[in-house]
Amino acid sequence: FPSHDSPAGCLSKKREPKFHKRSVFLSPACWVAKIPEARVVGKSVSVLTPDDHVLDDLSIEWGHNCGDQRIFNRIFLPRAHKVHEPVLLLASTGSENYFHWLFDIVPRLEIVRRSPLKRYLRCPWVVQKPISRIQAEILGAYGFFPSRLINFEKYQHLLCEVLIIPSLPGVPGTPSSRTCRFLSKAVKNNSTSNIRQKNDALLFISRSDSTSRNITNEDQLLS
Repeated sequence: FPSHDSPAGCLSKKREPKFHKRSVFLSPACWVAKIPEARVVGKSVSVLTPDDHVLDDLSIEWGHNCGDQRIFNRIFLPRAHKVHEPVLLLASTGSENYFHWLFDIVPRLEIVRRSPLKRYLRCPWVVQKPISRIQAEILGAYGFFPSRLINFEKYQHLLCEVLIIPSLPGVPGTPSSRTCRFLSKAVKNNSTSNIRQKNDALLFISRSDSTSRNITNEDQLLS
């Protein structure tokens, strides 16, 4: 990551103030916790301890600060569905998105695999939604195969006999260097494709029909 002494460059002549202010990041240490009788509330994921405390670093909700998540404004929660077996929590806000699945969720599985609790990888996994084909392919590429998946489309409030919780690998949306190294190494070890040759075609994915994060000079870029 760039430092304050060496500011990051921009394609445009205009400096983006927010981009340059966020030029240094600190990623917290990774860990895995085992909490009996913990609860998980979806769809924006909140993790609650048995004594009803919300775990802020796992209950990420975009647009809301710690202690200001929408769960604090709810008068009632849906009836809790009891899960009578250990489960592994992977669900996190935005984890149905390709980027966040790759950079936030897959590394959490690696955190568990490197921990003394790695046997719990064989337990059911809690995810936000039924996983897509591409998400399943990503898991397979990194050697992860779920025994069973539990999602919030059927139950929005889970009371878990034992909840295994890996930390997030870093700040969501800001991948740590260790996350990038893990993903890069795993791709190289599992890839059977050749390195792209100089004359190979390039694939450009347009965002012209998107409602956000559009490319302002896409026509110029395509030409």
